[in-house]
Amino acid sequence: NQISNMLKEVLETDIKVPVFYIDSHYKKTDDHERRMFYRETTRLWQFMQNIRAWESLPPAKLKAQVRRVRRRTGEIKEKCQVYVEDKIDLKINAENNNLLIQQQDEEIIEMRRTIQNLKTNCLKY
Repeated sequence: NQISNMLKEVLETDIKVPVFYIDSHYKKTDDHERRMFYRETTRLWQFMQNIRAWESLPPAKLKAQVRRVRRRTGEIKEKCQVYVEDKIDLKINAENNNLLIQQQDEEIIEMRRTIQNLKTNCLKY
């Protein structure tokens, strides 16, 4: 587990890298070494049975896949850029709307003062 964590850190990935320790010079007479050898080779066998075989691609197919990944990466970058621009626009609109609301609040307060003033002055006559 320690080696797996170290590999994740060194490779800068979140993918768990499987690690197997198989001592090719284990002592068959030592029960502990024999159990460890059997355990690790069994883990390796199970891993190999459950994983898809790696397939080497011909250069043309490899280039096509690299182009596809680059295109998708470009599309994602473009979407991120649009998102950032929209976020900036929304922030500016929110600030402008807040200014308008503040101005309208001030006008309403002024209108209320005027109405109160008119009520007070009209009642005198």
